[in-house]
Amino acid sequence: MKKNTVIIIVTIGAVLILGGVMTGVLLGVKYDATIQCVDANGNVIANAEIRVTESRKDITSIYTTDAQGKFKLKRIKPGKLTLCLINGENTIKVQQKITRKELISGNIVFIFE
Repeated sequence: MKKNTVIIIVTIGAVLILGGVMTGVLLGVKYDATIQCVDANGNVIANAEIRVTESRKDITSIYTTDAQGKFKLKRIKPGKLTLCLINGENTIKVQQKITRKELISGNIVFIFE
């Protein structure tokens, strides 16, 4: 293979990789994460109804925590999440800013006081 051909192939590869990264940045990469709900004492909140609203959306999604107080969120972006714990007639609301680093780790804890 000629030197010019190798340079062209490497250049095209770099452009494709950089283009993919920039497209992800511009469009906003979305992540999957496990959310754990605990009370002020660190006890898990199992089998609870949780309503989730992302900062840029008006739509609220409803989840139920498992025995470990966890549920999965799919395709979320960094930003503010609002969780509402429905406890009988009471609703406990918690807001938390979620960073890209936390989303990459995949595990986020919300404390309901």
